[in-house]
Amino acid sequence: MKVELITMMYNEEFLIPFFLNHYSWVDEIVVLYDKDTNDNSESILCGANNVSILPFNMPNGMDDGYKSQLISDTYQSSDADWVIVADADEFIFIDNSSLSSIISDDQAASVVLYDVYRHVTELDLDPLQSIYSQRSYGCLDSRYIKPSIVRGGLSGISWGPGHHHLLGTANFHHTPFIGAHWANADLSFCINRRIKGRRDRQSNNNKTMGWSVQNWNVTEDSIRQECELHANDPKLW
Repeated sequence: MKVELITMMYNEEFLIPFFLNHYSWVDEIVVLYDKDTNDNSESILCGANNVSILPFNMPNGMDDGYKSQLISDTYQSSDADWVIVADADEFIFIDNSSLSSIISDDQAASVVLYDVYRHVTELDLDPLQSIYSQRSYGCLDSRYIKPSIVRGGLSGISWGPGHHHLLGTANFHHTPFIGAHWANADLSFCINRRIKGRRDRQSNNNKTMGWSVQNWNVTEDSIRQECELHANDPKLW
């Protein structure tokens, strides 16, 4: 059984080691690599033997419609038995045995991605440690229930903006998987990532269509306040 993961990256040098460690079991990680990236992302990715890099240009800034088109086109060209779609800050708690447990009639599975924050009791992040154990406090945002796992080779399948919904017909597994959404997992990286990597790169198309609104007007103060507000969230797992 071949498993492929499709992701898109721009200036993700902090998260990539965590991402590669978490998804080390995947046969192939296809990285749609924004050529405007100007950090060490590419050299880190090249150190992994299961990564394929597909460079692209996003000429008008961060455009979630264009992103979903690239992901969908990459899925259609895949020869994998299962395809996972995940952003660099999305860590799904799944492996080969979990996929093998899905019955043969199932063609897709949803993932509930919990927003995690640094709890007052938690330590600094370590890329060599498991995602599951490092950040286990947070809450659920209903926007982050995603159709992230799909059998390969299904015709007429594509993802909508932000890959928050699936276009086309597929039979879904009865129980969603769970995972962690690390957009705000630690102030050591999330301020720079959300401001320079998200807020400052919003395309006019995103603003016209109302996509990625959570990043439009964030500031360093607002991100700090959000993380402080969630510093005593309940334990998720």
